[in-house]
This record gives sequence, structure tokens and C-alpha cells, in this order.
Amino acid sequence: IIEIIPESICELTLLTRLELNHNKIETLNILSKLPYINFLELNHNNITEIPQEIIGWKNLIKISLVHNKITELPLSIYNLCIDNNLRTFILRDNNIYNIHFDLLSLPRKIKYSLTYRDQKIVTATNKKTIEEYYETTTSSTVK
Repeated sequence: IIEIIPESICELTLLTRLELNHNKIETLNILSKLPYINFLELNHNNITEIPQEIIGWKNLIKISLVHNKITELPLSIYNLCIDNNLRTFILRDNNIYNIHFDLLSLPRKIKYSLTYRDQKIVTATNKKTIEEYYETTTSSTVK
């Protein structure tokens, strides 16, 4: 079990797939030094946020961060889907309470699944769940 992604992983500059499940990793920041990552899976860790540097991961196709401690879904996820290659993101079983409103307009080809407010499972097929929540909550709940 590791708590920090080792700095030495940055020497693997051509690495395209990284799976570090069931650890105690808290941050993804070091991964910005791996430009060719296209599949990232860090399920069952202690990750608290998706860093803004994720926007630089232009080759990322799929990211899975199931069962972590993420509280906010940043606009950078939307930008990766629209401007780059991200096609799937899975963020179920986190503590997500803030979702950027632009994420409601993702193209149908994007596959995603996340838990919102500890009770709503949001997927590409039931996107209205977020929209309904947005309409019934204050602007401080959903950005």
C-alpha cells in the first residue's frame, strides 16, 4: 500500500496506462509529468480533488476514480471531454457536492458515472437527475 505516487514514475515518460487501486494515495499532481497517459485508474484511494493540471493530459481517454474523497467535479473535466480525447470518467462513491453546470451539456458520446450528494447516481442516461437537482437547489450547491 502506497500513500504517495513515487517521483520515479515520472521517468516512465512513455507510460500510457496506470492502475494504482486500493492504496492511500491523496493527490494526482505528479501525474501531470506523464503526457502519454490514456488510461488512469486509481480506485479506492484517498484522492480529494481532481487537479487543474488534468487539462494538460491531452491523451487521456478514460479516468476511473471510484471510491475516493473527491468533493467537486471541476470544469477541467468538461474541457478534456470537449477539447481532447476523454471519453469516459467514472467517479462513483465519492463525496461530490459541486458539479460545474457546463457538465450538463456533455455530448452523448461521453460515458460517465458518478454519485452526487451521496444518493444520486448520475450517468449519461439519466442526466436529468443533475438538472432536476440544479433546479431545486441553491446556486451554492451546484456551480
